[in-house]
Amino acid sequence: MQSVTQKIIFIGVNSSYSHTMLSYGYVRGWNEPLCPGSQWDYLETTNNDDELSFALRIVDAAPEVLLGTVYLFNQDFLLRVLARVKALLPAVRIYLGGPQFLGDNEKFLRHYPVVNGVFRGDESTVYHILNGSIAAAGFCCLLADGRYADGGIAEFDGSLDQLPSPYLAGYFVPGKPFYQVETSRGCGGNCTFCTSSRHRQVRVFSLERIRAELQVLEAAGVHEIRIVDRTFNERIDRATALLSMFRDEFPAMRFHLEINPARVSDEILGLLKTSPAGSLHLEAGVQTFNDTCLKAVRRPANAAKTIAGLRKLLSCGNFAVHVDLIAGLPKQTCSDIVADITRLIELGPEEIQLENLKILPGTPLAENPLCGMAWNPAPPYEILRTEDLSSDELQRARHLSKIIDCYYNTADLRNLFSWAWLALPEFAATFPVYLAEHNDPLIKPSPQKRLELLADYAEMNGNRRLAELVRFVWLFNGMSAEKYGITVHKTVRGDVRDTGVIFNRADDVPLKRYFVAEFDFDVAAILTSAAPQFKENSHCYVFYLVHGQRLGRLVAV
Repeated sequence: MQSVTQKIIFIGVNSSYSHTMLSYGYVRGWNEPLCPGSQWDYLETTNNDDELSFALRIVDAAPEVLLGTVYLFNQDFLLRVLARVKALLPAVRIYLGGPQFLGDNEKFLRHYPVVNGVFRGDESTVYHILNGSIAAAGFCCLLADGRYADGGIAEFDGSLDQLPSPYLAGYFVPGKPFYQVETSRGCGGNCTFCTSSRHRQVRVFSLERIRAELQVLEAAGVHEIRIVDRTFNERIDRATALLSMFRDEFPAMRFHLEINPARVSDEILGLLKTSPAGSLHLEAGVQTFNDTCLKAVRRPANAAKTIAGLRKLLSCGNFAVHVDLIAGLPKQTCSDIVADITRLIELGPEEIQLENLKILPGTPLAENPLCGMAWNPAPPYEILRTEDLSSDELQRARHLSKIIDCYYNTADLRNLFSWAWLALPEFAATFPVYLAEHNDPLIKPSPQKRLELLADYAEMNGNRRLAELVRFVWLFNGMSAEKYGITVHKTVRGDVRDTGVIFNRADDVPLKRYFVAEFDFDVAAILTSAAPQFKENSHCYVFYLVHGQRLGRLVAV
């Protein structure tokens, strides 16, 4: 096979300017030495930018070959850009890869003739096509006679350290707020909804390689690293070695890890507890606490171990824990989804994310769908119906997702929302219905509007306690006291109380104004607990303000 001199441009379409394409560095690092004489470059944009402007940037660069990675979020944008590029540069060859092509690619290639071929699998065989071949492992295309050719899947079978590091080679865009780092590939799980179910063997990069990459990024002024492994603690010994490295050698960096709470050993827990405060952010992919659902998707987990692990993680207190749930799993009902949310609110992670199931190309669920399943055949491939959940019920799950994000995931509203969800038996069922009738449930309202909706709901249902708590949280968060007919006074010298202080700003900004508010019970207890034992007697509070309505000090009198 002869090398071909050509100009190759890798195009990265990211979800925001903060992101960059890790795949660019891997594809170039492995394939550039195998394509002597070729000139490589990288152009990037976001899927919110102007399509024509980006297309013209590509055309001005005069590429002979375009490469790109396709994800759920960027496919439509990328294909519209490529259609314009192909119209202006008919001879350019376009090859794409990424998780979108793990399934059958014939329909895609016939529908998008601007694309010359796609790669299923990793970066290890791209050079064959760049050097003029029409066959390589993982390469799928339409032949000259119109027949579909499928090269299976490309899987690099050597040591992962043989793949050149994007960071050591300098193939990354500087100045981003965070960067992604691989420490392993593959997953030991076998979840039928996950693209990693194809790669059950877990392979790792050496600790020396990872250390060298982090040193390069640290020298470039990077402070946040997102480890993209499917399960960081798949192997206990590896996880402990990496956590020790992060803590001892890179204390100024913050690491985002996806962790399996059921596999949190005492050794891992000890290292997590001794990590500098704020240096870790953990994402726990729970998906569901329902063992029947877990078994239906072949997920190697059980609720009891997962809950025990989450409790351990949440007891540490020196890092945030974000927990993922999925709606629309096989055997799952509406009550199961609500039960999962309730269990997590009881546990109290910093963030809960509920997403409807996606039936991704190439996954066992897509290739062998269960009875009653229907889903969108185009990105984002969301589930539309299951044997146990109707389309309307799945739409309500989407509404619940937005409610959780608006209320629970907003720190200032978390305890209030958690109290309502756990203490009011009807709240989980009736508040989503109320919101759907009085606000677009898929639009995120302002914090002020969220409290107004909650206050109106409390009034409609005659819930005095909820109304009082909403009023307190409204005032505590610096919203207009006049809404509740409260007069704001100028602070008189010597009027500031130093006893009974509940909240005090850490800085020395002078207190300028104040107002007094009375409540039927000790509402301020909601600041420190989602399940307080309220004292049933009148409580009066002085709210001292700094700038505008911003609270400087709260005192119980």
